[in-house]
Amino acid sequence: MRSQGTSLTRAIWRMLIGMLVLAVLPVSAQVDNVYVYGTVKDHSTAKKLDGVVITVFKNGAKLTEVVTNASGKYEVNLDYGADYKLVYGRSDLVNKNITIDTRNIPEEERLGGHGMNIEMTLFSQLPGVDFSILDNPIGKAKYDGATGEVTWDLEYTNQIRNEIARLMKAYEDRKKREANLEEDFAKLMQAGDEAMGKADFQKAVASFTEALTLKPDEPVAKAKLSDAQMRLTAQEEETRKEEQYAALIKDADGLFNKKEYETAKGKYEEASKVKPGEAYPKQRIAEIGTILKDLERLAEEERKARELQEKYDAAIKAADDAFKAENYEQARTKYTEASGLKPEEKYPKDQLAAVAAAMEEQARKAEEERLARELQENYDAAIKAADAAFTAKNYEQAQTKYTEASGLKPEEKYPKDQLAAVATALEELARKA
Repeated sequence: MRSQGTSLTRAIWRMLIGMLVLAVLPVSAQVDNVYVYGTVKDHSTAKKLDGVVITVFKNGAKLTEVVTNASGKYEVNLDYGADYKLVYGRSDLVNKNITIDTRNIPEEERLGGHGMNIEMTLFSQLPGVDFSILDNPIGKAKYDGATGEVTWDLEYTNQIRNEIARLMKAYEDRKKREANLEEDFAKLMQAGDEAMGKADFQKAVASFTEALTLKPDEPVAKAKLSDAQMRLTAQEEETRKEEQYAALIKDADGLFNKKEYETAKGKYEEASKVKPGEAYPKQRIAEIGTILKDLERLAEEERKARELQEKYDAAIKAADDAFKAENYEQARTKYTEASGLKPEEKYPKDQLAAVAAAMEEQARKAEEERLARELQENYDAAIKAADAAFTAKNYEQAQTKYTEASGLKPEEKYPKDQLAAVATALEELARKA
């Protein structure tokens, strides 16, 4: 096998940012193919990388995969007469690829094969860097009839040189920022922890959130942000409750002072629901309960007092009306009723005494009238009998009855005159006899 290589200048190859190195080294195997081998390293640290998968495509179709060993080494044999693509990749690294065209190589040049030592460097994944240029091959190798070698296409290399240079600068700038990022990230995490210790959860959320802008997938920062957000939500809820509670208590106290107890009670009950552990609204609710019971009792007493007064006034009015109408029995009944309703009142008692006096006077007058009527009746009967006897010239009988009548009513002149007439009549009879 012939050892083949490139004549790329050091400057041009550095412009390709150390992406691959093709060296001419002796190879002992005598196989008629292109033997590709080398080491894969980390671009920044030059550390040899194991577990890197080199996927080989032949004429666009996947042919095989090889994996770097612990020393980062790999090797693969490519047959002549095909167009190959080698993709170098690992999950935490940015893929790169090259193409090797083994076509158009004369049969006589294939004897003993060709060897290509390709030293590959890979970038670590770095957020914020556009690696899309690496979707294209970073190098293209093909047979050069002038040299009889499989060598790199310098024209293609020059075409992508500026893009590669821009990628390199962006990567290095980002790496520098990443170095500062660690320090900034640590400061933000410390600020967040200190804020958590002071229960300043809003500041803690801001610090952890900003830290995650630097390291979006950092699990500790995510966990601490989640905890801070949860505590901030609880703190804000507690603050909201405190404000709501204070507003309700203020309203309730104002209503209580205005003696609007029912409405105040409702506000205290709302406040107690917001903060069930607070004793003050419960004390106020109990106090209002006592006040409302007292007010209810007083209201009942006032109602009864009004009802009593109304009954008393009605009884007095009926009694007074009866008294004025000299219906003393009715008056006595109503004054007695009124005095029973309000025993402390003097008026019905005085009126009962007046009724008694009036009834006594009324009885006295009635008796006088009865006696007067009886006297008049006896007088009239005596006069009638006397007049009848006088008319019948029964002068003795007439004299007796007129004397009786005059005795009943001495002030009457008629019986006296008639007695004189009887005496005259008797004298006339005696004279004639």
